[in-house]
Amino acid sequence: MILYNSYPKFLVKKLINNFLEKNVSISTVNNISNNIVNLKFFKFPYIPGLSHSINNIIKKENQFKLVFYNIKTVNKLFTKIKDKVPYNYNSNLIYKINCKDCDLGYIGQTKQYLHKRVYQHKYDCKLTNINKTDKTALASHHFELQHYFDFDNVEILDKEPNYFKRNLSEMIQICINKDKCVNFRTDTENLSSLYKGIIDKYKSQ
Repeated sequence: MILYNSYPKFLVKKLINNFLEKNVSISTVNNISNNIVNLKFFKFPYIPGLSHSINNIIKKENQFKLVFYNIKTVNKLFTKIKDKVPYNYNSNLIYKINCKDCDLGYIGQTKQYLHKRVYQHKYDCKLTNINKTDKTALASHHFELQHYFDFDNVEILDKEPNYFKRNLSEMIQICINKDKCVNFRTDTENLSSLYKGIIDKYKSQ
C-alpha cells in the first residue's frame, strides 16, 4: 500500500527496518542474554572431524557449549629467531647466592647484568674491604665466619623490570627464606605487615 501511494523505496525499507529493530531487538536480546547466562562454556581443542561431532552431542543438553582453540600456535610453526639470553646476561632480577660452608644464602636484586652484580659481590669479599662499615650481608657473613659463597652457581628467583616491584619481590623472597638467608633484618623493614601475614600463612601450608 505504501508503494502504491508513491512513497520512495528507501523510505519503505527504512521504516520496515526501524520497526523490526524496535520490536525484535527487545524480545530477542532478552532471550539471547538469558540463554547466554545459563550456558556453560568449555575450552576444547579443534580437531577436524572430531570436534564438531562432540559439539553436536553436547548441543543436545542446551546448557553447554564448546569453544574451540587451535592446537597449532605461531610459536610451534616458526622457530625462535632470537637467541636465548646467556644466563649471566640476564638483568632486572632477584637472585640468590648460596654459601659453600653452610646451608644459608644471600638474596639480592639488581638492574644490572647478573655477572656484573656477582663481580661486585666478589670485590666486596676481598680482604682489603674487611674494615668497610657499609658491607652487605653477604660480605659480613664472609668476613665474620670465613665462609665462601658459590658465585659460579647463582640462582635467579624472579625477574621484574619495574624498580618498585623488584624491591617488593626481593623483600618477599627474603621473608619466605628468612630462616635460610644471611640478609639483614633491615632488608625487609619496608615490607607491609599485610604481606608478612600472607607469607606466614603461605609457609604454614
